Amino acid sequence: LMYHRFLPTDLRLAGYTVVQMSDFYLYNQQIVVEGFDQAIFYCDPCDTPVNGREDPVNLGDGNSETKWLDYSRNGFYVKLPAAQPIFSYSFITGNDEAIRDPILWQLWGSPNDVDWVILHEITDRTLGESIVPTARATSTLQVSIEVPCFAPTASHIDNAANVTCEEGDLLRHNTNCTPVCQDGFTPNIDAILCQNGELTPDIFSCA
Repeated sequence: LMYHRFLPTDLRLAGYTVVQMSDFYLYNQQIVVEGFDQAIFYCDPCDTPVNGREDPVNLGDGNSETKWLDYSRNGFYVKLPAAQPIFSYSFITGNDEAIRDPILWQLWGSPNDVDWVILHEITDRTLGESIVPTARATSTLQVSIEVPCFAPTASHIDNAANVTCEEGDLLRHNTNCTPVCQDGFTPNIDAILCQNGELTPDIFSCA
């Protein structure tokens, strides 16, 4: 995937809205993804300081003394120079105010900035607090993502609809694709399971 979005849903101080982070990393097989130094960090919407010194670009500079800060708990995006597999991520806490640390969050991914899927989600505060250090300018361990699946390719299935799953072209780990055929045709199975980037079964037919 080329696009990623980190969305904080709550902070160490529950209900607080000023979020910060020093650096953010994406990994392919435990190694920082190729071309990460060319990744574009941005926000939309943004509520960052007007002086421009705490913008999302700081998340990719490898300097734990700089940081990103947003007053309204908005997230940020990472656009990689090319699509590639992602298996884990990590981030470095800000240089002050631990109450601003993300403790609950979602990480989303997209191949095209249109179709998005959740790659990982922290919804339990105890788990989030175990991942994010209270120490300042300190990294989390690498956190594994849930590898999504692409829907079966329509051109490989006679009489399939252009979008072959009711749920769309991109499927979250451990969810089902409901096969879709062209009008007048019926899929031979009711559901295809996505697990760890693989579909089971990997194809269907329309009759």
